[in-house]
Amino acid sequence: MNGVAKARRDFRNETFRQISIVYGAAEIALYRDYGWKDDRLMKAFEGANDIFMTECGREQRKSVPQLLEEVTGINLKVDENGRSWKELAVFNYDILDKRYSHQTPAMQILMFKQEQKWLGVCLIAALLVSLYRNFDFDQDELLRLMNDVAEIEMEYNLDGKRLEDDEKKLTGVAIFKE
Repeated sequence: MNGVAKARRDFRNETFRQISIVYGAAEIALYRDYGWKDDRLMKAFEGANDIFMTECGREQRKSVPQLLEEVTGINLKVDENGRSWKELAVFNYDILDKRYSHQTPAMQILMFKQEQKWLGVCLIAALLVSLYRNFDFDQDELLRLMNDVAEIEMEYNLDGKRLEDDEKKLTGVAIFKE
């Protein structure tokens, strides 16, 4: 397997790992905080998936963190160093040249590795935009949910399998299985 194929595979695997963690914790938080089950959860996460995969993915209008800030005023940071989407704008779709043919394999590998760091941020950002648009969550509710999600992730020690098992038991809904 060449380096680019391995980087692409690693990115895909990390995407599913992050979905299990971030969306598992978010589903449990929405259940605990609001008593949400079934239809409401599905609508929230289907909206998030559409934002992540279509609006900010295939259509490549802008990055998910950029959309979140424009819509809600919330500027998520990727790490403790405080980097936001603005500092790494080269990875934003409206700036990034979409033609990979001019990129060397090393550039493609670097891009996949950098994007892995942003997966969790992008997933929670997509959910927050979905909740804002579809359920009229205000900024305070979104920030509280983000805090609750982070606490649940720590409660479960970032164990995606446990989160998936408990989300199904609590809500009857399993979000985005591979």
